[in-house]
Amino acid sequence: PKNAPEECNANLNAKTTFGFDKAEYMGFSIGKSDFDVKIDKGLMLIAPFSSTVNSGKLNFGGSANFSEKPALLKTPGQTKIFDNIQITQQTSDALLSYVNPVFADATDVSGILNFDCEKLVVPLEKGFDKAIAITGTFSITNMKLGSPLLNQIIQLTGGPAEPVITVQPTNFTVADGIISYDNMQMDIDKYPVNFAGRIGLDKKMQMTVTLPWTRGGRRITVPLKGTVNHPEIDMSKFIETQVQQEL
Repeated sequence: PKNAPEECNANLNAKTTFGFDKAEYMGFSIGKSDFDVKIDKGLMLIAPFSSTVNSGKLNFGGSANFSEKPALLKTPGQTKIFDNIQITQQTSDALLSYVNPVFADATDVSGILNFDCEKLVVPLEKGFDKAIAITGTFSITNMKLGSPLLNQIIQLTGGPAEPVITVQPTNFTVADGIISYDNMQMDIDKYPVNFAGRIGLDKKMQMTVTLPWTRGGRRITVPLKGTVNHPEIDMSKFIETQVQQEL
């Protein structure tokens, strides 16, 4: 309607093939891609397609209803979105720093990432971050990096200075601007270190880390303090836990 131009997308009808030769986004180098797009009365469908990304494979497809406010891009169901892709420094800075505080101020990041997605909902407009909803599982193999928190963990565990790290498959959710998981196990060389808690898009966190040592048959769990940008093991709580277990 001429007097309501904002309703254009909600009444849109179109059918096309869209593509690009290459694209760069948050450290992902996406190769040549072509995919079919159909819009019927504002309902957009992106046919499933595959492409290369960071020496691995990207699989994607989805839908969005432009009559909704905000319009939300949704995946159709279980999809292996990232298949053996190389993570980069930019990927770590832009995305992984929200996943685990060990990536804060990380340098020389490398590794192989896999991401299986059960649910993905992303707003197509700015200002609706809390509408992001994700349920999925991710893992990283052959990972190397350096970071202040990793150095602190290595000092406590006595592990090698430059360990090869494996992030075991981890189930996680994103809802209301918060990413959460119950158990993210990082095998730092031969030492299992387990993270659990919540990280907000505002960089606040409530996290614990379980170290590989045992007391009375139980491993030691201590909280992290600070923010996602500046995390550290709460040594006062660590000492308190040690004393309690000794008593």
